[in-house]
Amino acid sequence: MLKLWFEIAFSPLMIFIVILLLSYVSFRFLKRLSPPPRRSELSLEPYACGEGTDRFPPEKIQLNVQLYKYALYFTIFDVMAFILLLSLNANIIYVLIYLAVVLSAITILPRR
Repeated sequence: MLKLWFEIAFSPLMIFIVILLLSYVSFRFLKRLSPPPRRSELSLEPYACGEGTDRFPPEKIQLNVQLYKYALYFTIFDVMAFILLLSLNANIIYVLIYLAVVLSAITILPRR
């Protein structure tokens, strides 16, 4: 009986739950001890949370959309490689269907 209780109490799931509860309690306790955040007029501005629009006026900020396109392609290929790695033991038909869907989505993406 004692051995069963010991195995349940020190199982990875119970250790995770205890650590999670301790983290939550310490977060709540330390949040009450910390001072409240100071709000300023600059932190309510829409650009960069307090950097000020006098330093970086919105009309001088240029955003390059090509960066977002490369980031999107990287994310798609990264997720595709991860799923293909996980599907090494899967049926080849499912892998080919997945590849066809992803590659068709990639060919449609540049048109938008």
